Amino acid sequence: RDCLLSRGLGDVYKRQSLTYEGGAQESVQITGARCDAADMCMLHEVVTENGKSTMREAEGGFTLKAGESFMLEPGGPHIMLMGLTKPLVAGESLALTLEIEGMDNVDFTAVVKDFAGAEENYDDMGSDDGQ
Repeated sequence: RDCLLSRGLGDVYKRQSLTYEGGAQESVQITGARCDAADMCMLHEVVTENGKSTMREAEGGFTLKAGESFMLEPGGPHIMLMGLTKPLVAGESLALTLEIEGMDNVDFTAVVKDFAGAEENYDDMGSDDGQ
């Protein structure tokens, strides 16, 4: 199913509602993502402490509980593409893969669209200067 992928600040956010229909497990864990258009894909979350929103890597990934929707979106849990290997153009389609613990990977297509940013701060994500 197609979804929106927003581009801005050289990074990419994916907006999509995910639902795990259930089965033998009560929940599944999304542990990573891949995309040929980036050197690295990270699962990120935005947390608010003392009125300040900060984006950081989601330790352990995202948990999807059976029968419940989970929204990936700017300003909340999202997939960020870092080290883009090519420019992303609004309107183009991009193939991504979700890595799910104990299950087959899930491939999907996203449509790139412009996005100015969700105005969150960035936690130190491995850079020397914390930016």
